[in-house]
Amino acid sequence: MLIYCTSLPHQTERNINLSIYLERMKFIPIVISLFWIGTVAAQKAKLKQTIYRAVLYRKDSNEVIFNLQPAIENGKQILYVINDVERIRITDVKLQGDSLLFNMPVFESSFLTKINNDGSLQGVWIKGAKAEPQHWPFKAFPGQAFRFPFKKGGIQNLISGKWVVSFSNADGTIEKAIAIFKQTKNKLTGTFLTTTGDYRYLDGVVTGDSLKLSTFDGS
Repeated sequence: MLIYCTSLPHQTERNINLSIYLERMKFIPIVISLFWIGTVAAQKAKLKQTIYRAVLYRKDSNEVIFNLQPAIENGKQILYVINDVERIRITDVKLQGDSLLFNMPVFESSFLTKINNDGSLQGVWIKGAKAEPQHWPFKAFPGQAFRFPFKKGGIQNLISGKWVVSFSNADGTIEKAIAIFKQTKNKLTGTFLTTTGDYRYLDGVVTGDSLKLSTFDGS
C-alpha cells in the first residue's frame, strides 16, 4: 500500500632484446592486476546484513516503499519486512551466488532478484496466481533505514490523533475511514480503519505540508 628494421650490431640487438624482455615483464603485473580486480568485484556481490530501503515500482508511476532486514538465524539466511513495529519473518529464502529469491508468507507473492556489486538488489516482484500474475520492478538499497526523504524541522502541522478521511476509488466512489496517526517530529506512523478492513503499520513522514505513508505485507 502507498499513501537514475634494418640490421643492427649484436650489442644493439642485445639491448633490443632486453627492452622487449622488460616490456613483457611490465605486461605480467597488468594481467595479474586485472585478474585481481575482477576477482574482488565478483566477491562484492553479496547480500549485506544491514537494513535496506526497498522500492516497488507500480505501473501508475507510484512507489510502494518498505524496509527489508536480512539476518542469519541458526546459520540460515532469513529476511524481515519492517513496517513500523511489525516484523514479517521470511524463511523461504534461496541465496545462491548473486541471486536472491524469496517468497512472502501468507500471500502468494515472490521476489526474484540479483545482488549487485554494491550489495543493492534489483529484480521483480511477482504477485498473484500463475494464470495472470502481476510483475512490478523492484530495487533495494543497503544502509538506508529511512523510507521517504524529508527536510528536518520542515513541519507545518502536528497531526497526531484521530481523523475522518475519504478514499477515492478507481470507479469514482468514495470510501470513508478513520485515520489514527502518531507523530514524533517528522516521523509518522498510523492506521486506517475501514468497514472492509484495516490498513495497519503504516510508516512514513510529515514534511512541509504533506504526509507520506506506506506499508507492505506481500498482498
